[in-house]
Amino acid sequence: MVKYLAEARRMAGRFQRCTITKVPRSENAQADALARLTSSCVIDTPSGAIVRTIGPSVNSIVLTVNEKDEGWIDEILRFKQAGILPEDKVAT
Repeated sequence: MVKYLAEARRMAGRFQRCTITKVPRSENAQADALARLTSSCVIDTPSGAIVRTIGPSVNSIVLTVNEKDEGWIDEILRFKQAGILPEDKVAT
């Protein structure tokens, strides 16, 4: 939502007068119901009809975070930072 607000403010600068109002969720039930209705509706388009799929108006960056396996360097870092020795006596 922060990106959409930033984009709305940027676009509002192009107008002489503009007002942005935040509507609480509790007061937005009709819009939510309409959005659910339209997103679940399947309409057969007649031949010759032009259908355009649109996407979000704000670019977003998606990151994938994978947990890494613990390696030998982690044991060294743990010892350097906290003084904790490895459990494996051979590794010590």
